[in-house]
Amino acid sequence: MAKRKDIDQELLVMMKRYKKVLVTANIRPEFMAVFGSQVKGTAKPYSDIDVCIVSKDLSADPVDDYVRLSMLADKVDDRIEPHGFLPEDFDPTMDSLAYEVKRTGVVI
Repeated sequence: MAKRKDIDQELLVMMKRYKKVLVTANIRPEFMAVFGSQVKGTAKPYSDIDVCIVSKDLSADPVDDYVRLSMLADKVDDRIEPHGFLPEDFDPTMDSLAYEVKRTGVVI
């Protein structure tokens, strides 16, 4: 994974705010990472901000988790595109999204 210094400071502050919003909503991330165009340096002004959230506080229903994580993300910035995983489901050897996060993500 990339190092934090490789991430824009404004984006880092935004992700820390999002993490606080999650914790306030009783979602305690074990792991959060920004990935995609924001860390590859190909983002445009209105590009989304892909963020992986791994937490045991998520449910087994990815649709419900997406809705909940998105509603919380909108409190910070509507460009945040959350991707939630239970810890046991975050397996880079079995999931292409988890692999991309592991390969290019910047841990928050």
